Amino acid sequence: MHHRWLLLVACLWVLIMLMVASKFIGLWMKTPEGYGIQQGSLTILPETEHFASSETRKWIGQPTAKHMNDESYVKQIHRERLELLQDMCQNESLGNLSHSAISKFVLDRIFVSDNHRILFCQTPKVGNTQWKKVLMVVNGAFPSIEEIPEHVVHDNEKNGLPRLSSFSASDIRERIATYFKFLIVRDPFERLISAYKDKFLYNPRSEPWYKHNIAPAIIRKYRKDRRQTRGGLQFEDFVRYLGDPSHRFLDLQFGEHIIHWVTYVELCAPCDINFDVIGHHETLKDDAPYILQEAGIDKYLATGQSLVSLHYAFMIGQSTASNIIRETCCALWDILHDVVMKKPNKEEWMAIADVFAKTCNFQFSISIIKNMFLLSCLRYPMQITASRT
Repeated sequence: MHHRWLLLVACLWVLIMLMVASKFIGLWMKTPEGYGIQQGSLTILPETEHFASSETRKWIGQPTAKHMNDESYVKQIHRERLELLQDMCQNESLGNLSHSAISKFVLDRIFVSDNHRILFCQTPKVGNTQWKKVLMVVNGAFPSIEEIPEHVVHDNEKNGLPRLSSFSASDIRERIATYFKFLIVRDPFERLISAYKDKFLYNPRSEPWYKHNIAPAIIRKYRKDRRQTRGGLQFEDFVRYLGDPSHRFLDLQFGEHIIHWVTYVELCAPCDINFDVIGHHETLKDDAPYILQEAGIDKYLATGQSLVSLHYAFMIGQSTASNIIRETCCALWDILHDVVMKKPNKEEWMAIADVFAKTCNFQFSISIIKNMFLLSCLRYPMQITASRT
């Protein structure tokens, strides 16, 4: 017990330092080497405005925290979301903007769980990794989401998640008509910002085709001064490309890489497939239990995956590496290494996360205990995670 209190005190101290340090991030944060992006190139939406807009922009059908425990209110919110979608789909003035053929491109986006009769349409930049992990568990491929290696999740040959396009035409129709169907959406402007930063600015997964193929093609066609090719793809170039009605011709060259910024209509055909639930990225940690319940898979948690840890998994899924200071992770471990005599277990890490999340109202604090961030900077041969004992 004594060590646990010391651990909490140490972590709270680091949190305070992190909050102070965050004020100065913009003064020293460097852009990735080797890409040539100029600092300050993404000036249309500064981080401070980004977070403010997330809190002040109210979507229709977005629940507030004080109402989420009211089951009837939650059902009403999700019903209103579907009604809003139906109204948009029936609006003739929108024409082809709201409807899309159920093509192979759409069917490739939909993952299938025949064991539980579920269809999940993947819409990138909304925390899909966690949902794919959930489906991998309910399909029986892994006992819990904590035990799924990150590289397996996106490997179509190893994740055990068949796509709807792999079935016959009759089987596709039968599944669309009878299975539980859901997708996750996000504020479209924030999604575009996220796509640009993730694929063209930072590219943490080292996907070279965005830098070497897609970015130069956009620059050649949409940059005002085409002679100026240095500096990588600027957000202004990206916006011009997206705003051009004829950019579909370029999309044909880019192939499936465009899934990170094309519309939800093109990805999932929501006006032509009757989805049962539409989750919001902004309220995902609250929507997740509702989706699990409606899909009839909330009982799978009894296999060892607790609802608490799943809740934090979605919090982690919504956090990004850009919100985590590498030096702070190292500083945290430096303190823990001296104070903690025994590696904390999962419950102890959850208690620390609760202190951060509830008493400090620091939404990204949970991310500092995620394996992917700690392992990127630890100097000691130990692994401390929020999900593995």
